[in-house]
Amino acid sequence: MASNTPSLMVIANKKVIGVNPQIREAMLLSKTKIISLLPIGITYVDGDFNKGDIIEIVGNKKQKIGFGIVIMLSP
Repeated sequence: MASNTPSLMVIANKKVIGVNPQIREAMLLSKTKIISLLPIGITYVDGDFNKGDIIEIVGNKKQKIGFGIVIMLSP
């Protein structure tokens, strides 16, 4: 992450979702880089978040995949 965006990193570290291996693969192979993630593909949630928050998306071994914008509330 670029050093000029520390606030984004702070937000992302507190709000993380994990995805199953199939979703991880789909995200990494996507040519559009835009994917809608359904709740069935989420394996865990770390932190509370609201609509519009930026979250970090990680794989089943906690490897970083990317970031997303929340359109649903956390459970």
